[in-house]
Amino acid sequence: MDGIFKLVKTGDAAFFQLHLVYYYGENKYTIFKAKGDGSIRKPKQFIAPESAPFDDIFVPEGSKQTYTELRKEDNLTLFNFRIKAFKQFAEWYKDHLAK
Repeated sequence: MDGIFKLVKTGDAAFFQLHLVYYYGENKYTIFKAKGDGSIRKPKQFIAPESAPFDDIFVPEGSKQTYTELRKEDNLTLFNFRIKAFKQFAEWYKDHLAK
């Protein structure tokens, strides 16, 4: 992660973007997009899981804590862009395919 801080510094704007694609037949698919805006913060130590190394440095907009800190307090769902995309999918599915 030290290399990333050669490119960015604390306070720089950042975002995560997710494109969830649901394919349900030939040439039939729907794309659900969600974006999580935020900023970068250099941590004192890296404790994020290997599967999500950027969780230690990303502070979502509206929070003063990184994803890792929010996860410890069970508050990550408030700022999780992935959940936004899956909620979009669930609503779409309920309205279009579950009937």
